[in-house]
Amino acid sequence: MKKEDKDILDLAKERYKIACEGWDDVYKEASNDLKFVYDIDEGQWPPQIRAARERDGRPVTTVNKLQKFVRQLRGDLQQNRPRVKVIPVDDKGDVQMAELYSGLIRQIEYLSSAEIAYDTGYMHAVSCSVGYFRLITQFGENSFDQDIYIKRILNPLSVRLDPSAVEFTFEDAKYGFIEELVDKKEFKKLYPKAAVTDFEGKKSLFGDWLYKDKVRVVEYFYKEPVEKKLVQLSTREVIELGGEVTKEDIEAKGFTIVQERTEQAHQVKWCRMNGAEVLEKADWAGKYIPIIPVLGDEIVVEGKKYYLSLARGAKGPQEMYNYWADLSIKTMICTPNGWDTLENIHIGDSVFDEKGKPCKVIGESPTLNKEKSYKVMFSNGSFVVASADHLWTVNRGSECGKVIQTRDIDIDNDSISLTEPLDLPEKELKIPPYVLGLWLSDGNSRYTEIFAHKKTVDELAGYLVADGCILSPKRIACKETETYGLYMRGIRKYFVNYGLLNNKHIPTDYLRASHMQRLELLRGLMDGDGSCRSGHQVRFASKSNQLASDFSELLYTLGLKGNYNQDKDGINHFYFTAYMPVFKLKYKLERQITGRKKNEKQSCRYRIVFIEEIEGIPTKCITVDSPNSLFLAGDGMIPTHNTSATETVALAPKSPF
Repeated sequence: MKKEDKDILDLAKERYKIACEGWDDVYKEASNDLKFVYDIDEGQWPPQIRAARERDGRPVTTVNKLQKFVRQLRGDLQQNRPRVKVIPVDDKGDVQMAELYSGLIRQIEYLSSAEIAYDTGYMHAVSCSVGYFRLITQFGENSFDQDIYIKRILNPLSVRLDPSAVEFTFEDAKYGFIEELVDKKEFKKLYPKAAVTDFEGKKSLFGDWLYKDKVRVVEYFYKEPVEKKLVQLSTREVIELGGEVTKEDIEAKGFTIVQERTEQAHQVKWCRMNGAEVLEKADWAGKYIPIIPVLGDEIVVEGKKYYLSLARGAKGPQEMYNYWADLSIKTMICTPNGWDTLENIHIGDSVFDEKGKPCKVIGESPTLNKEKSYKVMFSNGSFVVASADHLWTVNRGSECGKVIQTRDIDIDNDSISLTEPLDLPEKELKIPPYVLGLWLSDGNSRYTEIFAHKKTVDELAGYLVADGCILSPKRIACKETETYGLYMRGIRKYFVNYGLLNNKHIPTDYLRASHMQRLELLRGLMDGDGSCRSGHQVRFASKSNQLASDFSELLYTLGLKGNYNQDKDGINHFYFTAYMPVFKLKYKLERQITGRKKNEKQSCRYRIVFIEEIEGIPTKCITVDSPNSLFLAGDGMIPTHNTSATETVALAPKSPF
């Protein structure tokens, strides 16, 4: 080996070691960012957490939210690409020459497909904080002229620039390396006399660098100091002396030199080398090392330089998403405005907690597709579909408020406490709630008329008048059954507005009215089609399936536990224990047992009667700001937990958030 080449190789190895040490911390974080953003290798799950969940058979699901933002930024770049423009800088600048240079640059970009190089560098900066592209020169076909090309650097961690450079563009870098792995057969073909030896140096992105069929080589750029002699002519033109340009030659052409000086400059050199020898070398035509960095946020803390990617600060929230436990997106959720499905519930929306208090949604998971789900059935006939990790607050034996996962439910011992009555403000209702309830149970579906037996007609008429109704004189509707009709005047338009005529149902406004308004609605329904035998629970019966469904919801909103069945004649029956008066009619009210307390175990809990593993379906969960982290899920308004996210994270040892 020539002494000159040995000196180049020795200095390159020394500089490579310095560059590795200078960039190691940055590249370590960059590598982690890349794996995290694109879910490669360990991806978005800390290894100890992944191992523990796999050991326990728990899902390790990644819902990659970061890629959306990375791709969005790439789209923004593609819509608003920066362009190179050459501008004359003083009054002697040539506008036409500047435009010519701009055209040449555009031609270079076009021939190079430079947009790919720019996009690649930018995407790397966004996703892992460091990206690069480069300039190369190549001979044209059948030509001795070289063309300039802009090329991408696919692996940003293969670049090692001078870490002592202080300019953001690294234009002041004294040296730089680009590493690559070359197939050994290809290497022998290119350099038949060279030893198949790896470039020696510290480990880097390729690990130990020793592969059975590949060899590592590096491109090494460095600046070599040179002196320039400059002269200024009487025309103010500045000329560099050297080669065929001499003072004598200038003066012989009639020009006068007015001053001269020596300038310290440099020549950029390039070579390719392996661990034993310099394989190629040449001078680079430009004044800068042709590796252009595209960097994320640059900060210096206590003298140490850091580069930050978009993903760096988003790792914690992204890991939180992956920990979400969830419910089927089709789960019905009770809101102050009625019902909605979980997939339509978002941050800022209002739902209810187990105390019946409205609470805000403060967190929302993405929609997940897990491998399996569970259908949990309750003694009120409702069910909820949840993931294995979903949390429930259950009563197990004498232990109340125990938090467990779906997979740990014990159907022989676990029950769920009923929600307390929904706490909602009073509404302006055009039809008094009691009047509506009485009409729904014992009214003429085509008219604003209520039917009553002769024993109760006068009492009911008194209640209607007390609620502001204007009644026509009572009429005999059926002599055989001694039934009378009470027609209400001036109220029909409100029945029309609610779509009630020929369509008996409880409007949402009434189901989300205040507690007293809903209780009055219940009393109207019970005075019509309710009954109570001394010493027994109260009962409501209806032939209408729609009204039965609405009645069930009304009970839930009042915190009442009902048992439901449908007899062979298609009549729907509800039996429930009422801890407050649910009648106005005196003979019914006198029979009702009012001494029961709500906290009696039998009347304030739903048993979990069945749990079934089913095929995985789209799921989601929300986080609410309720004190006990509970919200109501399913058409049975079952109190269920926020999510296992916070608990899982809190219990994760040394989890790197």
